[in-house]
Amino acid sequence: MKGLDAHHYAVMDSYQDLIDREDAQSALADAERARLLDLVIQVQGALVLNQQDIAMCILNQLEKELS
Repeated sequence: MKGLDAHHYAVMDSYQDLIDREDAQSALADAERARLLDLVIQVQGALVLNQQDIAMCILNQLEKELS
């Protein structure tokens, strides 16, 4: 019976590792979305202030990162 218990613990540990990896990937994706949103807000602010050159620099940076 102990072998079966050890097997169940191993399966549960493996499943917990998978959940932890998925949580970490989700956190990274959330951080990346927040960073990209910040860049969009910066572009909007530059356009509102009639600073097209700054907006274009930010957009060029964003394009490089996305390609």
